[in-house]
Amino acid sequence: MSLLQNGTLKIHPANFSSKGDYKCIASNNLCCTCLPVLSFTKVDCVASGLPNPEVFWSLPDGTLVNNALQSDDSGLRSRRYVMFGNGTLLLQQMGKRDEGDYTCHAKNKLGKDERKVRVKVGPNAPKIGLKSQSLVTVKLGESAKLSCQAIGEPKPTITWISPRTKVIPVWSDKYRIMDDGTLVVNKLTLADEGKYACVARNSAGDDIKNMIIEVELQEPFINGVKGKSTTTLLAVSYQTALLDCKVEGKPGPQVWWVTPYGRFQVHQNGSLELRGVRKTDEGRYKCLAKNHLGELTPRTVCVSCGKWSRFF
Repeated sequence: MSLLQNGTLKIHPANFSSKGDYKCIASNNLCCTCLPVLSFTKVDCVASGLPNPEVFWSLPDGTLVNNALQSDDSGLRSRRYVMFGNGTLLLQQMGKRDEGDYTCHAKNKLGKDERKVRVKVGPNAPKIGLKSQSLVTVKLGESAKLSCQAIGEPKPTITWISPRTKVIPVWSDKYRIMDDGTLVVNKLTLADEGKYACVARNSAGDDIKNMIIEVELQEPFINGVKGKSTTTLLAVSYQTALLDCKVEGKPGPQVWWVTPYGRFQVHQNGSLELRGVRKTDEGRYKCLAKNHLGELTPRTVCVSCGKWSRFF
């Protein structure tokens, strides 16, 4: 009786005394493999035997996974660990928490065998999702939200670059960067229009997503108010008085003033400056704004001359 290298048992010569049950038992040493894991990895475990062996996996925390797809209370495990009929284990959405020894078990009524795979999670360059979302249209004065969600190992840091190629702070009166990477731009103005760049970076590399903020077409409004309005200004004689007329709209409106008399200068922001106010400058001053979408009902400022200045 001899055992050949291919596993065959040779009985020669066979006689009555050779009668009986013979068992073939296969065993090997545990196999430890280090895998640099990206977003998913397949770990093979091909087992053979007669009768056909039952195959299942044990995770580093001791949980068993088989074709029944064991699931934890949150339901996440069934989506992250999938076992195919041939014994292959699919590992998905891997992170540092998933490092450890994964053991494949094969057994039938004649015996059992196992193979261990040691999973090591290596660096994974960032990847930003939903790059197709590249344009956000918002009304003037409202807030714009730009999404930038990235995966990678180690967890990527998110940096936003403004249209003027300046790094946007995490928190300010104008901007806020949320924990998930979303950029919020508060109280949108025409100056906020343009291309914003989201940069996700870790030790393995970086990824970039560009998004454009565009303000909706809008008829003019003055000092944040739509419709007709009147304000009274009490100015000091021979001093300078400013009549505010902050105009917003898209396209940028034309601004002009209708005045009864007086020496004046219209500033770029729409304000009218009266220099050396006199009694003869008293009267009603009207600020008008217009673009191709419409003309705003004028804002009227009534100016009267007195000893002290006062705004209403």
